[in-house]
Amino acid sequence: MVNTDFLLFGGTASLALARQIAMARCFGQSLGVVDLQRFSDGEMRPTLQQNVQGKSVCVVQSTAAPADRLMELLLILNAARRAGARRLAALVPYAGYGRQDKMHTARSALGAELHDQLIASAGAHHLLVCDPHAEASFPTYGMKRRIVSAFALLAKHIDTLSISNLLFAAPDAGAYVHAQRYATHFGTAWVKCCKQRTGRDSVQVQCTSSLVRNANVVLIDDMIDTAGTICAAAQCLKQQGAQSVRACCTHLVLSGEAHQRIENSVLKEVIATDTLQQTGLSQKYTVLTMADVFAEALEVLI
Repeated sequence: MVNTDFLLFGGTASLALARQIAMARCFGQSLGVVDLQRFSDGEMRPTLQQNVQGKSVCVVQSTAAPADRLMELLLILNAARRAGARRLAALVPYAGYGRQDKMHTARSALGAELHDQLIASAGAHHLLVCDPHAEASFPTYGMKRRIVSAFALLAKHIDTLSISNLLFAAPDAGAYVHAQRYATHFGTAWVKCCKQRTGRDSVQVQCTSSLVRNANVVLIDDMIDTAGTICAAAQCLKQQGAQSVRACCTHLVLSGEAHQRIENSVLKEVIATDTLQQTGLSQKYTVLTMADVFAEALEVLI
């Protein structure tokens, strides 16, 4: 049954995913319309085309670079608050600035904290974030922050592949906890790769475990950005005797030369979700939709 007291809107960075969420089993409604006007200098002015007075409103928008995507989310939330929405939620499939969760020097910014506080200040009562780079908790002025996981969706797909001699691997130290979680779920072993940065855009990865020989390896990480680390890890694992190497992540950022690196790599498959809209992907990619997962997470707001 359609709930007319709940409205879902999508930002331009996540329109396709927002439409799928709107049509999921617990909503069954069309996506709300945002008239996004732009001034000649690029400034945005969104106007909601539905009446939101007294209703629960959710805005779906990934906030990956450029910063316009975050600003668009803030403006839509602000518009809904000023139009009298009773309750506001921001569903952020991919949270930009999540890698800035620690102060690496005394004079560096804490981008992840600022990201969440800006969303709270725009009027959001709830923030749903999918697999953030770090699960750090920041002051958010009373806004409730909830993490939505892609683990079950990705693990289910891996299970359907019926991979023999399955081994999980972490491409660097930051992915250790992710690889261990998959290994525990499947009851298999996992190995660690050690990464050393040799330049701004170059890395060396080593993995010397005897478990790699003749194994079908799945590299686990939360995101693939430039793909330098994941491709170097795959190459190292193949050199150590792996039969095949796949990569599995939640977020396909794919910046810089990522597409070319993956196409030229030994990776057999890249498994990911649609938290970020990507076009022109080759047959190497298997992209799973998070629509039903997000729809279920939003049911508590209906």
